[in-house]
Amino acid sequence: MINLLPPIAKKTIHKEYRLRLVIVVLCALFVLELSSVILFLPSYFIMNSMTKTLADELEQKKTLSPEVNEQIPSQLTTIKKELALLQSSDDILGIPPSRLIGELLQNKPRGIELSSVAYAEMGGIIAIQFSGTAITREELLALQKAFKTSMVESIKFGSSFITKKSPIDFTVTVTFKKTIK
Repeated sequence: MINLLPPIAKKTIHKEYRLRLVIVVLCALFVLELSSVILFLPSYFIMNSMTKTLADELEQKKTLSPEVNEQIPSQLTTIKKELALLQSSDDILGIPPSRLIGELLQNKPRGIELSSVAYAEMGGIIAIQFSGTAITREELLALQKAFKTSMVESIKFGSSFITKKSPIDFTVTVTFKKTIK
C-alpha cells in the first residue's frame, strides 16, 4: 500500500486523532462523574435531613431531661447504706438478708405479685414482711407452703385476705429461727 500523504499532513491527522481521543475520554469521565452525582444526590439529601432531624430530637430531649439535682448524691448514699444492711453477713443466722429473701422468693407461685419487701431485726429475731397481690386464695396457701423451710419459725398473714375474692391484697410476715440446726 502506497502512502500518498505528505509527512506534515500525517502529523496533523495524528495530532487531531489524539485530540479527539482526549476529548472522548474527558467526555466519558464527565458523564461518569455526572451519573455518580445523580445517583448519590438522593442519599445525600436523605442523610442530611435525617441528621437535622436527629439533631432536633437531641435538642428536644436535652430540654426535657431534668437538671442535675444536688440531692442525688445524698440519695445514692442512703441507698448504698440500705443495700449494705441487706448484704451484711453479721446477722444472727450467719446468712445475709439478701440470701434469705432470695431463697423465699425463689419458690414463689406464679399468681403472686409482690409490691414491697421489708426486713427487720429486733432483739435477735429476724422478720421479713412481704406485701402484694394474689389472684386466688389457693395461691396464698401455695405461698405459705413455699415459705415453710427449716429456717422459718412462723408465717403470719394479715386477716384482710379471708373476706376478699379476687384479686387479694395481702401482707405476710415471715419470722426466722435464731439458729439453724
